[in-house]
Amino acid sequence: MPFRFEHTCEFTEERYVSLGSEDFEPRRWRGVLVLVGVGVACLFWSYSFLLGLLILALAALARWPHLMLPHSSRETYRWSPYLGEHATYGLNAKEIWLSAPSIEIRVPWPMIYVWEEKRGWLRLHAYNAPQFWFPVGGSRKPAFTMS
Repeated sequence: MPFRFEHTCEFTEERYVSLGSEDFEPRRWRGVLVLVGVGVACLFWSYSFLLGLLILALAALARWPHLMLPHSSRETYRWSPYLGEHATYGLNAKEIWLSAPSIEIRVPWPMIYVWEEKRGWLRLHAYNAPQFWFPVGGSRKPAFTMS
């Protein structure tokens, strides 16, 4: 019997943004605080003042990675009409697909380069294709409605 899985979902803007947001782990907080401390200490000596400014700028970029990205999840939602539509995501042994009123796309497995579990959902991403979302846990609260 061939393997096949499909689910239909519709994103709201807030739910899509919450899925796209990065979790900032406490472990990373410590690293950023150490960078800030070193940067502030460098500001007290004239020879290391510019190094201190550079370190503080790097600490700010480490804390807010979305500043380095060309656009946010909210803008992606607004630019992609299929995200607000009832979309069917599916997969089988050969390919994954997305079907919505404004888009129809099929991608073979070798084209997938991102596999990430996030908040109870598996995110798959292929070259030059939208993201594919699949639920992975029955005990977790779904991030968007399924029908």
